[in-house]
Amino acid sequence: MRARRLLVAVHVLVTVSWLGGAYATLVLAVSATSASYALIQLYDLAIVVPLGLAALVSGVALAGWAGLFAQPWVVAKLVLTVLALAGSLLLRAGFVVDAAAGDARAASRVVTGSVVILVALVATALLGMYRPWGRRASRR
Repeated sequence: MRARRLLVAVHVLVTVSWLGGAYATLVLAVSATSASYALIQLYDLAIVVPLGLAALVSGVALAGWAGLFAQPWVVAKLVLTVLALAGSLLLRAGFVVDAAAGDARAASRVVTGSVVILVALVATALLGMYRPWGRRASRR
């Protein structure tokens, strides 16, 4: 039981830190300077993505492989987590380079991507707090 409590604490701390990193990235994206785009790249590589991966791993460990698909809210959190990570790794990273080069359209996509990632992370936090939809009926 002690190990599970420790894992819950790690998961909550990592997830809240990831949320804070995502918010900081949004603030940098809104400032729209070449220095802020360099910081976004650094934040994504050094803070946002490692914390996202840690949240994913700790969440899967908490659910256990068999329990990962037992509750709809856990599945929703998993999907949102993977989408937020993919958004950081694949979508926003390419636009940050173009925005740093002065592309206004890419700059707006960096802001939009940052907002979407932040909304996904807030949604995962709310799903973890309120746990809607209950358990699925077991198949026998």
